[in-house]
Amino acid sequence: MNKLTLKSLFLVSCDVLFLTTAFLLSCFLVDFPIVHFLRPLLFLWPLLLAAHIALFVKCGLYRASLRYASVDFVATIFKAVTMGIFLVILTLYAVHIQLSLRVLFLSWLLSLFFVGGVRFSIRYLFDQRYIFRRGRRVLVYGAGDAGVLALRQLRMSHEVAYSPLAFLDDDPKKLGNTLQGVKVIGAIDRLEALIDELSVEEVVVAISEIKGEKLRSIVKRCRQKGVVCRIIPCFSKMLEMEPKMRNIELADLMRRAPRDLDKHVIRHFLQGKIVLVTGAAGSIGSELVRQTLKYGPRLIIAVDHSEYGLYALREELGDHLVQYVVGNVTNRAGMQRIFKETVPEIVFHAAAYKHVPLLENNALEAISNNVGGTQVVAELADLHGVQTFVLISTDKAVKPSSIMGATKRICELFVQNFNERSKTKYVSVRFGNVLGSSGSVIPKFLKQIQARQTVTITHPEATRYFMLIDEAVQLVLQSAAIGQGGEIFILNMGEPVKIAEMAEDLIYLMGFQPHRDISIESTGLRPGEKMVEELFHDEMEEKTQFEDITIGRMVKLDWDLFVSKLSTLFMHTQCGDHIEAVEALWNMISDEKLGEATKKSLVKEIESNLRVLNS
Repeated sequence: MNKLTLKSLFLVSCDVLFLTTAFLLSCFLVDFPIVHFLRPLLFLWPLLLAAHIALFVKCGLYRASLRYASVDFVATIFKAVTMGIFLVILTLYAVHIQLSLRVLFLSWLLSLFFVGGVRFSIRYLFDQRYIFRRGRRVLVYGAGDAGVLALRQLRMSHEVAYSPLAFLDDDPKKLGNTLQGVKVIGAIDRLEALIDELSVEEVVVAISEIKGEKLRSIVKRCRQKGVVCRIIPCFSKMLEMEPKMRNIELADLMRRAPRDLDKHVIRHFLQGKIVLVTGAAGSIGSELVRQTLKYGPRLIIAVDHSEYGLYALREELGDHLVQYVVGNVTNRAGMQRIFKETVPEIVFHAAAYKHVPLLENNALEAISNNVGGTQVVAELADLHGVQTFVLISTDKAVKPSSIMGATKRICELFVQNFNERSKTKYVSVRFGNVLGSSGSVIPKFLKQIQARQTVTITHPEATRYFMLIDEAVQLVLQSAAIGQGGEIFILNMGEPVKIAEMAEDLIYLMGFQPHRDISIESTGLRPGEKMVEELFHDEMEEKTQFEDITIGRMVKLDWDLFVSKLSTLFMHTQCGDHIEAVEALWNMISDEKLGEATKKSLVKEIESNLRVLNS
């Protein structure tokens, strides 16, 4: 006999006993002469009990998991018992047995008390099993709904025994409150003192939508105390299943408050439109396809030169509303055919080479793909009457020190000034590093940590801006929707993060102690890399209605001179003249706060790299 059947039989037996007790006790309390109706009641009562049990089965009183019994379950018990007492009244009325209303009312009250009491007593006893067991000593940060959920999971954990000690919460009104037997004893600023005072072994963060910056601070403080830190996922992810307490991931440390997006504007911008995405198999491009699908486009044309990348995207998203096209943005004839056949109304140009050190020795390909590809797609957008063209740019374009950064700055300048010569709206969106993107340093760190190798960073003081891919793309869509043409939208990336601190966080999150279990070594900045990245050039900053989006206003150029320099750049690139092409590249942005000495040193560095390659 299985556990469910045993539990049901036990509850049925209790209900039969307590319903009978409730009726007899109510008769006794009001001094009702039940002996006058003893014979018919002896015949009817088993039938009434059977009807009661059938009602209880129908209402789900024997299917419910008592360990999760809540206020909703009280309502179910109330309904079942009330229906049962009405059944008794109707039956007795039909056989002409007139019981006192006081007897019936008291019987109803006692039945509620007994039927509900036995179930909640079982739940109480179940909870008590875990309250007094000895286990890992835990502090829970957050005395709200997520905190109660965390407490329940800690008490019911079968794999590891936990002993919840107390709640922490920053709301002074909650101080001193008790939740399910656990007291709120202070705010998070007392964390270190309480860890020492209570011999805490683990801290659980149970706050919905906690900012990554605050979580990083808590993780750092726990790490310094040698205490494990875990998290309950945010409530926005609780719709499909009950969230489980889990280890903190790097994405949690980067997560920020929910965006104040105007989804109505984004939907109006994308709904019913034909959207073309270049670089659609890449990290940013593929996320653009995913999120655009949510806003009801007529069709998305996903273009990428990677056949396998498009295959993987197709396996994930299917063929509904998405057309997958293998193509290269530098192939004007091929892109012309795509534009002519699909007639896109919105273009997101995400195709680009972006690995900084690698492109230092592959300048010709970087120029051809990044600058040449942007020119091809932008000009075709104008030729075919596209409504909006969006260039995905990078913080490397600000005061560039690398080939990659220089090519992206030229793309920004081209798009911004080409806007003046077209009916199409041309906008750029600039942001820093995104977690999980191809070429990101994070997978490298993870691989080194998993192999228990030394984690290598470029410089302990090097800082970078980081954002989650889904957050970045949300802001790209919002920027595109409000763009009027000529703007460079700059996304608020939060505070820059030291690469060394990120490496320490990753080591800690994977269960090791930085500098003790796994060491961190600096290798020095690689060619083209900067110590500190910036998001703003010398553009005039202008706020938008969205606090996470700022506009860098247009930098006007002598268009004829710019096009002439562009022709020179492409001529040297097509001829394979590395040195001349690199000099032409830097010459195009020589007025972009890049000193002559810096430019010469960069060209000299390229010459040195080429000599090494050719030797």
